[in-house]
Amino acid sequence: DMYAKCGLLGKAGNVFNQLPLRNTSTWNVLISGYVKHGYIEEALDLLDQMHSEGFSPNDITFLFLLKVCGTRAAIDKGQDLHAMIVREGWIEKHNNIGSALIHMYMKCGSLLEAQKVFDKLQVRDVVSWTAFIAGCLQHEYIKEALDCFKQMQLMGIPPDAVTLACELKACNSIGAIEMGIIIHAQITAMGFLKENLYLGNMLLHMYAKHGMLTKAEEVFNALPNHDVVTWTTLIEGYVQNKCSEDALNCINKMQNEGVSPNHLTVVWSLKACGDIGDINKGHIVHGELSRMDLLNDAFIGSALVDMYAKCGLLIKALEVFESLPA
Repeated sequence: DMYAKCGLLGKAGNVFNQLPLRNTSTWNVLISGYVKHGYIEEALDLLDQMHSEGFSPNDITFLFLLKVCGTRAAIDKGQDLHAMIVREGWIEKHNNIGSALIHMYMKCGSLLEAQKVFDKLQVRDVVSWTAFIAGCLQHEYIKEALDCFKQMQLMGIPPDAVTLACELKACNSIGAIEMGIIIHAQITAMGFLKENLYLGNMLLHMYAKHGMLTKAEEVFNALPNHDVVTWTTLIEGYVQNKCSEDALNCINKMQNEGVSPNHLTVVWSLKACGDIGDINKGHIVHGELSRMDLLNDAFIGSALVDMYAKCGLLIKALEVFESLPA
């Protein structure tokens, strides 16, 4: 395992060959090493060798191999594995194999094959539903993702945090805010808002993007803590909705909480300064960027030029423009 994780697959193979006894777990360790480093053919050869020596793979073996087939879009190899899985009855034994097959086909761009696997599952749990929903989203079948979520709910299967994140992404992409509000209520009722900052940030982004700043502030205030993404999302929402004073106030509060800005925070703060002509704050941000050695960043440099131009300081804007790296 140590040699495989370090990429020394030859050394791992030498140790493996010297072992007086092997079991399925031993084989899985070597297979996972090849999978991790992208050697699909070699990993599948090991599976054949494992069979020839009388060892049976388990669900972990197939999960490793299906994952790499999906990552590498190796649908032919994935179909070979699928045939083996069906032949040996693994989907009936382990529902997570079915979910892994759905995920593999979705990653390979084969929605039809994923649908066939999903339809044949005897038990559809939250993992298999979420795998199918995430695949629909990946290929921009937004309506299908939302329909799946509704069907899942009708069948009484409670979503997990990953399912809810997928559905928020779907709602946000097509502006289905009413559905987003329903999902918000579920997130709150299930306690995720207090323990999952990623979901909170997604909710905040959805409301801010669609101009619902009161709802965005409601989510922000309900979160037990805020990271740089939380603050930047709210700041972006204020700027995009012409509330640049509120955006600049947020930046002050963010710094008081001890949260350091990232590139996007800086860009939105500069845009806020330009929108309301607050050149004093703009100068302060410029000075901070200089101290942080971020003036060589073309993205930030462009925001600085824009801010100075909007404030009417065209000579300063030109000076910054000329200092930008080619």
